[in-house]
Amino acid sequence: MDCLKFRKEKLYQQTLLNTNETRFSDKELNVLRKRFIQMTNGCKNINQEQFKSNLDVLGLESISCLGDALFQAMDINLDGHIEFEEFVAYFDKITYGTQEEKAEISFRIIDQRRNGYITYKDFSFCMQQLIKSYTIMKGTDLTDDILDHMEKRQQQIFNLIDINKDQKISLQEYIIALTRNPQVLDIFEFLRKGVTQTIKESQHKRDQKMLNQFDQLRAQTALILNSVHGQQDRSLHLSKHLSQNSKYGVDVLFDEAEISESVSEIDEMSMIDQMSHDQLKLKFKEMYSQLQKLHQDTENSLNKMESLYHEKLECDEIQEQILIKQVSINNNKYKKSSVQIGNEIWDLVINMMVGIQMAVKSSNAVVETFISTADFDIKQCFELISHQNKDKCKFYDYAPKVFNQIRRLQMIDNDNYLNSIGPENLLFSFMQGDLSTLTELTSTGKSGSFFYFSQDGLYTIKTISEKEFLLFRKILSNYFYYLKNCPNSLIIKLYGLHKISINGRKIFFIVMGNVFKTEFQIHKKYDLKGSTYKRTTQQNLDPDVARKDLDFMANNEIISIDPKKQQELLEQIEKDSEFLSDNNLLDYSLLIGIHIIEDKKDIQMIANANDIKIIKSNDQTKIFFFGIIDILTEFDTSKQMESFFKKIFQGPQISAIPPKDYSQRFKNFMSQILTQQNFY
Repeated sequence: MDCLKFRKEKLYQQTLLNTNETRFSDKELNVLRKRFIQMTNGCKNINQEQFKSNLDVLGLESISCLGDALFQAMDINLDGHIEFEEFVAYFDKITYGTQEEKAEISFRIIDQRRNGYITYKDFSFCMQQLIKSYTIMKGTDLTDDILDHMEKRQQQIFNLIDINKDQKISLQEYIIALTRNPQVLDIFEFLRKGVTQTIKESQHKRDQKMLNQFDQLRAQTALILNSVHGQQDRSLHLSKHLSQNSKYGVDVLFDEAEISESVSEIDEMSMIDQMSHDQLKLKFKEMYSQLQKLHQDTENSLNKMESLYHEKLECDEIQEQILIKQVSINNNKYKKSSVQIGNEIWDLVINMMVGIQMAVKSSNAVVETFISTADFDIKQCFELISHQNKDKCKFYDYAPKVFNQIRRLQMIDNDNYLNSIGPENLLFSFMQGDLSTLTELTSTGKSGSFFYFSQDGLYTIKTISEKEFLLFRKILSNYFYYLKNCPNSLIIKLYGLHKISINGRKIFFIVMGNVFKTEFQIHKKYDLKGSTYKRTTQQNLDPDVARKDLDFMANNEIISIDPKKQQELLEQIEKDSEFLSDNNLLDYSLLIGIHIIEDKKDIQMIANANDIKIIKSNDQTKIFFFGIIDILTEFDTSKQMESFFKKIFQGPQISAIPPKDYSQRFKNFMSQILTQQNFY
């Protein structure tokens, strides 16, 4: 123990000399030192096996080949070990580095043979390993046509970066290509788009083949009906001939071959040739009626199936647009902390990601759409193992079928959901040399909750208290059916309820949709409750922090929107607040985001003109975003006591008032700001 302590202290002294050579602060550098020593057990360096064991912490055991590539990229002097200086240099570049510095790391990851240039073979190998790792993690088999498509895609990317077309990419070419065309870097960072897109394309081809088969079946049924029409005409001709001969008292018998041919074309039943003319006529009418009904039923079924397929294709197209349109959330002004490998929060978020992936894959196998009362009480448990400390970690997924249906109601495909939430997100940072950090946005609330935004900005993982967890389970049934019956609701969409238990510690968290899931920058944010008691923010506070009710009034904000939209929005706010009130909830807010239009093209980029959650201003200078958040506060005994005493000492404008009163005040305030009435 004394020896280990001596080695650690000596290492601290040795690494102090590197402070001035990095962009890290002393505090950040000290954190890195402690983490390095923890990862190396007090040794001076990290060998390749130790590094790969830390990849296991990430749940990325299946990509050891890429782990080797990343290790080599960090091992600058190529001695088979990563010293602290190299460790710091890597994290310095991926944390504070320029695009060129990150591109250099990316280059070293691909140039695994250390030639100083990248051949197509090098590039293809790295890309194929990336895709292979992706499919292993996703459990998705790639068909031959998808693999062919990906090979062509790789060649296109290589040719794009190979500026002088000598079939070799130099470091200079690589950096120039990535700096001139950031979209190339996006292709690397979001490789999942390529894989997912080609899978969708393959599915689209199969769907089109199915639609073609529908057309062929429709043509065949029409041909049958036309054939029956022809047989009907022939039968009428024979009938007239029989009638004409009967007039003269002549008993004419049909030629047996002629009758047999006609009848076999109609029914192919040998006994029909023994029937009389009247029997044959009756049989033909019956058969013709049945064929007409069959044709009509087939036509209806085909139309319905074709319509469903077209709806599916449209949904796929929408989902693809959502996936490809990467969201840019302006989090730069929040207080961030760098969360590297080995950090406690890193392990927690990785466990969350891995657990969510396992849970969603499990629920993905369930195809039933019917939700029973028992489904709201189902709890599934998955065991995770932290390879670093060998602690057993249990992940609990609550009401999986219910949340699976909620995602479907919001047109969220589970594969796309995992693309945003699942741990494979980290995989795609390999190509840009950025496996470093998760962004932890720590709230300033009393609960100490933290928020983790998915890399595409569509979802947020938020820790909640046990009290909030139990409350949500209690109201989940009402919440589900309300969203199902009210698709335009502004209430925040919650897509998962989970718990992690590790060493007796329980962590509850939810996955929720982002109200501002847009590529537009949100210039102003307001969190409005309808209360005026202390509802203001500091004047010198970060401008990206949401302002409150008194700030909205002081700034004379005006929400001038189309009268029809205004009415729809007010009606929805009324419905939502009444639902929350009926469930004994309060303290919720209307979150408003304002994007100031600088380019008129922004107006055309609003995807759904009927969506009341995103509305442009009358003068087309602003885009407003609306959502109701913070819905997990119940008017329980503690809130009742708080309401009673605060009313006495602070007045009626406090936030903690009974749900019915809160709802009414909320609706009145929102009506005032939307109809531009005077505030009292």
